[in-house]
Amino acid sequence: MESIIRKLSPEDFPAFDAMESGIEDDYVKRIFKDIASTERHQLYGLFVEGQLTSLCGLSVFAGSYAMIGRIRSDV
Repeated sequence: MESIIRKLSPEDFPAFDAMESGIEDDYVKRIFKDIASTERHQLYGLFVEGQLTSLCGLSVFAGSYAMIGRIRSDV
């Protein structure tokens, strides 16, 4: 089974949209392309056999403080 973790880009939105997270109104869908387009906010995804199965966001504040969030996984 092939798996890879990599930084997501706006072009990865269809893979994210295909995930079934169980979150009825997921705000990340509305801001995905903006987050995936910046250096301050980053998204990383785990792909298994080419399918996005989970993701996690990383935001950097004041140049040296990081916050992890926007954690999602496919059910």
